[in-house]
Parts: sequence; C-alpha cells; structure tokens
Amino acid sequence: MPLLQFREEDLTIHTLLSEDPELFISLLCDTFKPASGAEEEPTDERRAKASAGYRLLSEFHTLPGAHDGAVDASALNAWVGRVRELAAEKSRSEIGDEYIGHLLAHSPADDQDGGWPHRVVRDIIDALASEKIEQGILIERFNMRGVTSRSLYDGGGQERALAAQARQWSKLAVAWPRTAKLLEEIAKSWEQHADWEDTRARQDEM
Repeated sequence: MPLLQFREEDLTIHTLLSEDPELFISLLCDTFKPASGAEEEPTDERRAKASAGYRLLSEFHTLPGAHDGAVDASALNAWVGRVRELAAEKSRSEIGDEYIGHLLAHSPADDQDGGWPHRVVRDIIDALASEKIEQGILIERFNMRGVTSRSLYDGGGQERALAAQARQWSKLAVAWPRTAKLLEEIAKSWEQHADWEDTRARQDEM
C-alpha cells in the first residue's frame, strides 16, 4: 500500500500483481467483503485499505504473460486458474471473476489475425464460460474509452465506428463462439450508445 503514494508511470506493484495471484487475492479481500460468512465491523484502517485497494485494482492493467504483443498461454492460464481457486476459498468468486474480466479487457490484439482479443484470451473466455468474466470485460472496454469530445451536433458516429470494429472482431473470432457472442454484445451496446448520442444531438438542435 505505501507504493500507492508514488505515482510512477508503471508501478512495480502492477508487475508483482501480474506474477503473484496470492497478492492479487489479498488486495481483493482488502477491498471487497466476502459473499458469505460474518464480516468484521469496518474500522478506519480497513476503510483506508479498501479505498487504496480499489484504486490499485482499477489501475491494474498488466496482463500476466503478455509481452510485446505476445501472450504466454501457460503463464496467463496459471494466473487465472490460481486466482479463481483462491477467490473461491475466500468466498469472493463472483467479484474475482469480474476483476479477471477487467484485466482480460486489456489484452493486446491477436498477433496472427489482428483481431481483438488475443487468441489466448479467446481460449480462456470460451473454456471458462463465466458470465461474470464476460461482464467484467464488457464493462472495462467501455471504461477504457475515457472522456470523449465531439462537435455539438455530431451524434453517435464515433460509437457506430466502434460497433463496426467490434463486429469485425466478432467475425474473426468465429472459432471461439462465446468470444464472438461477447463481441457482438459489445457492438450492440455501442450502437445503443450511438442512438442515445443521436437523441441528445437532436435535442440540442431544438
């Protein structure tokens, strides 16, 4: 936690988290209550740890096994498997899967077909078939976009371009049915957001 006081471009603790599932779960347990069982009354110290833990988890984008656009399948699968095992032991399976999804959302593009996510991540999505992991990916992909700017009456053109991109990725991922479906859901969500931007633009014109 003291490392959080130093805002370096790449915090050492991010690398440690990507290499040490136990450390990741420790942070998750500091941040989120268990799904079952008695929970201690929160103290000021526990609240501070939870706040710092949430910030660090939100900033953790270092995909285990990823380097220069390649992904080591053994390293990533081992990390994900161990995190899920420990999360189940700590009664935090659902939140654990969601945060695995947040991390997988930072996958590089595939180094063979150019689609997103990397085929190693596609394998994980389809093998685990976890709705919480997929939900975590979808949420994080939208959060990754950050603040946008556009002209007053532009409407949803930016979002439609993102939807088209996600749909193209879905076609490339046809061999991974759950991944392809997830990418279609992402495309549909962007289209819904585009419709909302269109409505807002029309209202601004009035």
